[in-house]
Amino acid sequence: MSDLKLILGDYDQFFKIIFKHLENTGIKEIDQYEVDHLCYRVTSEAMYQQKKIELSKVGDLLTETMINGRPISVFKLNNPIQYQNRLIPAIELPCPKPISHHVQGLEHMEMVINCDFDSMRSKYSHIDWVLAGINKSFNADLEIEFTLSQQDKLDLQYPPSTYNEKRTISVKFHHLPLEKVVEIEKQQGTK
Repeated sequence: MSDLKLILGDYDQFFKIIFKHLENTGIKEIDQYEVDHLCYRVTSEAMYQQKKIELSKVGDLLTETMINGRPISVFKLNNPIQYQNRLIPAIELPCPKPISHHVQGLEHMEMVINCDFDSMRSKYSHIDWVLAGINKSFNADLEIEFTLSQQDKLDLQYPPSTYNEKRTISVKFHHLPLEKVVEIEKQQGTK
């Protein structure tokens, strides 16, 4: 098992599950979109600090920024994750909010799209889009959330205590890769 899989868990299984759910949405352009990063959630500040140390051994810390009162780190991997014909270069690691109901592990992936959100929402109006990030002032996003089945939870090795709880993973679509966002924010002095 690779060092990165020891840190993040079985990301191949995560991709298998998330792309299965994405395929069911009927979005035809998915193969054209770049997966620019994965988000790994932790359940405590101590675990956040531990994962930062672990990720620094397999990548470079691009930034650690305070967002909504908590630090969020972005790492550029020394060796991008490869899944099928995709290379994923970065990992986002948010420190948990004081009240958080996340399960530790991979939570979402983000894809760079080349169309506007209104066109995408109109074309795929059957999707129950999550619009929480659509009005961000910089690099807004459009999200699809997927409820995990019992089998998904088993495959992702979720703790048995969470099997009866509703759990989700998601895909966020945006227009700029995370590395570019970090670069722009550094140039503007906001990171």
